Amino acid sequence: MRVTHLWRYPFKSMRGEALTAARMELGGMPFDRRFAFRDETPGSNRLGQLETARQHLAMLGYAARVVDGSVVIAAPDGSLLAATDPALAQRVSAETGSQLTVTEDPSGGNHDDADVLVINAASVAKLAAEWGHDVDPRRFRPNVLVAGDRPFQEEAWVGRYMKIGEATLKVVSPCVRCVLTTVEPETLAVDPSFLRLVAQKHNASFGVYAKVVEPGAVRVDDDVAVTEGQSEPDQAQGVKV
Repeated sequence: MRVTHLWRYPFKSMRGEALTAARMELGGMPFDRRFAFRDETPGSNRLGQLETARQHLAMLGYAARVVDGSVVIAAPDGSLLAATDPALAQRVSAETGSQLTVTEDPSGGNHDDADVLVINAASVAKLAAEWGHDVDPRRFRPNVLVAGDRPFQEEAWVGRYMKIGEATLKVVSPCVRCVLTTVEPETLAVDPSFLRLVAQKHNASFGVYAKVVEPGAVRVDDDVAVTEGQSEPDQAQGVKV
């Protein structure tokens, strides 16, 4: 089994960037979900909470990448903005009708669950066959895509360890999928039948969350090995999206 793709998402719920190599640190990939929008709309029932494409689909039309240590956002019209530029929050606030501010958390605190999301290319292919349409793996917003031996073998990895390149991860839980999987990453077309299929055939889960227990470099084409267990360093772990 080997790594076929790597992605990180420097701004939560925006399009991410493909990588050929990355560093896995305690808490995940550096810059992954480092920035996010927070709802500061007076009277909002989500006041103070992070806002995502679940609330504002238009966020998926923006793309984030790291350039010389800073996060740069490409808007749908091609214009570029720094993640910290107040004009970004103003623009997306105007588009969504919410009052948004940008929050930065380098610890991994903007993650939804654990450090890293891993999916299996064999499972993506099987799901495409079940749905009857091509499935872009980016629908699932993974960090790591591996070429597994068989579909859905990753369901048995929970509680086990993955050696990926120089890093070791512990698989902690399945990933329960949400409405974002109904969105085609390139066109932003929405098809609810996709999530219904995942719910009916796979208990609404796809892919697995893992936490980094031994940091190290990971590269496309690195080998992946799943083992039963090992001792873990006594260090606090970050939380992920």
